[in-house]
Amino acid sequence: MPSRARRNLFMSATLMSVLFAIAVTYDKRGFHWFWADRPWVGAVLLVLGAVLGAFWVRAQKQLQQG
Repeated sequence: MPSRARRNLFMSATLMSVLFAIAVTYDKRGFHWFWADRPWVGAVLLVLGAVLGAFWVRAQKQLQQG
């Protein structure tokens, strides 16, 4: 897979994971974290986002080097 496509894949996956981790819902009582009943899901998504973010940075550096 070309470096640019790999970087874009990591970027998209990172952003989606982090955004899903911090997702909120709204009802008559106000805003609520989407994963309030299952906080481990939010934690897993944040860890996944961190790992994918590290791969994203690495792919970006490889792309800049050559």
